[in-house]
Amino acid sequence: MLKTDCGCTCPYCTYAVMASNLRTKKVGPPDKKRAHLLARAALEDVAIAAGHRLSREQIEPMLEDRSVRESAALIAYTRQLFRRCEGAATGEHVLALWRMFAWNGKGSPKEDFELTAVAVFLAEQRLRERLRLSFESS
Repeated sequence: MLKTDCGCTCPYCTYAVMASNLRTKKVGPPDKKRAHLLARAALEDVAIAAGHRLSREQIEPMLEDRSVRESAALIAYTRQLFRRCEGAATGEHVLALWRMFAWNGKGSPKEDFELTAVAVFLAEQRLRERLRLSFESS
């Protein structure tokens, strides 16, 4: 049994005692690679929905663009949220996705960032526009 300072064993007090044992999740290279693959899949799916077929050789350079990468990661992250709602387990790769769009280039959280449905919608719109421009110029 957990010992709390107040002697209480309610869910809040026991959770507060256990909080000291919590550790920050570490994102490793395999997690970053999986996050990249999920972002790539999201970009591919948006392209298909827009009537475009992209090869890996076309997708990878697009993902080097920060705006495209952030938008694709945001869509991929949202998909992972829906999977979690359905009971699927997730891991550190989802945290890696989050950091791809909710963190700045210096490795810290974007100030005042908030995940909203509008942000996801706009991310998809940005990807569709980028795809349109890419196919018009080819």
